[in-house]
Amino acid sequence: MNKNIVIVGLGQLGSRHLQSVASVKETCEVYIVDPSMTNVNRAVIRFKQMPGWDKHSLHTLTSIEDLSLSFIDVLIISTNSNVRKSIVKHFLLSTKLRYVILEKFLFQSHVEYDEISLILFDKKNVRVFVNCPRRLNEQYQKIAEYLRESKETFHMEVDGSNWGLGCNGIHFIDLFSFFTGQTNIKWISRLDNEILQSKRDGYIEFTGKMYGIDCKGNMISLASSFDNSKAISIKVSNSRFTLTIDEDLHVSKRINGELEETYPINLRLQSELTSQVIEQLFRESSCNLTPYSESAALHKNYLTALLTHYQDVKNVNIEKCPIT
Repeated sequence: MNKNIVIVGLGQLGSRHLQSVASVKETCEVYIVDPSMTNVNRAVIRFKQMPGWDKHSLHTLTSIEDLSLSFIDVLIISTNSNVRKSIVKHFLLSTKLRYVILEKFLFQSHVEYDEISLILFDKKNVRVFVNCPRRLNEQYQKIAEYLRESKETFHMEVDGSNWGLGCNGIHFIDLFSFFTGQTNIKWISRLDNEILQSKRDGYIEFTGKMYGIDCKGNMISLASSFDNSKAISIKVSNSRFTLTIDEDLHVSKRINGELEETYPINLRLQSELTSQVIEQLFRESSCNLTPYSESAALHKNYLTALLTHYQDVKNVNIEKCPIT
C-alpha cells in the first residue's frame, strides 16, 4: 500500500516541501491543502519540475475538512503561526498520524503550547519534529562534534541587518542548542522599542539584541539592526578558537588567532531536504530534525522574552506575540 503524505499550507516554503516530495523514492499518495488556488497552482508547477514526480499520485484540496484519510504517514504543516495550533489539534484529534513536521515559529502563546503538549501526551505513537534544518548540515554537525570535544564553554554570536530577530531567531537558537545539547536558555532582552510590521500582513518583527545563557555557561547573542548595511554572520568562539561562518560562502577556523582552514558550508535548499527527511523517517522511524519537546522548550523561553518586551512597549497585557 502506498504511503500517505499530506502538506497543509503551500506558501513559498510549503511549495518547496512539495517540490522535494517528488524525489521520495517510494511511491506515495500526496495530498496538498491550501485555500489559495494561486498557491496550489504554483506548488504543482514546482512539483512537476522534478524528475520522477509522476510516480506519485497528487491530490489537491482547498480545506482540511475535505481530507478524509483515516491514517497519515507524514503530515507537514507549513502554515502561518496564527492558524497552526487549530490545524495541529484538528489532525491530532481526528486522524491517526505517524510522523508530523511543523514549521517555526510554532505557536504565538504559552496557552497554545500547553494545549498541544497535553494532547501529545496522550498520543504517544505520534512522532513530531520541527523543521530547523541547519542541524542537518554536515559542516554544522562537524562543528557540533568539535565543540563537544573541546569541552569548553563558548559564545555564539549572530549579527546582521533586518534578518528577522523574532521569526528567524529560533533557527539560530536551535543551532546553539544542537551545539550544546541544552534547551533551557535564560534570556536578557535589549530589543529596540520600535515594533516593526513584518513583510507578512498581521505580523510583527523586532530589532535590537537578545542575550542568552544556558545552565553550563554557554552564551548566545542575537543582533539585528534596522538598516540594511550588514549581511548576516555567525561567530562561535572560546579562549582557544574562533569559527566565523558566512552561510553564503564558507567557514573560517582560527586557532589561537591563526587561520587554520577555510571550507564551504553548502547549505542545501528545502527542495533538497524534505525528501531526505521523509526517507529517513520511513527507514529509521526517526530523523535528524529537532524533536517537538526540545523545540517547544526553546520556543517557549524565547517567546517569554519577546512577549514581555512586546507587552512593555504596548503597555498592555497581551497573550499572543504575532510572529510567524
